[in-house]
Amino acid sequence: EEAAIQLLVRLAEGYRSRCHPAFQLQKQIGRKF
Repeated sequence: EEAAIQLLVRLAEGYRSRCHPAFQLQKQIGRKF
């Protein structure tokens, strides 16, 4: 169930990141490190 919730959260973040590309870049960098 946790995996499904994470997917939903990522989808929600994806829609928000479209309005704020800067946030998306920060999240990608944060995930790498």
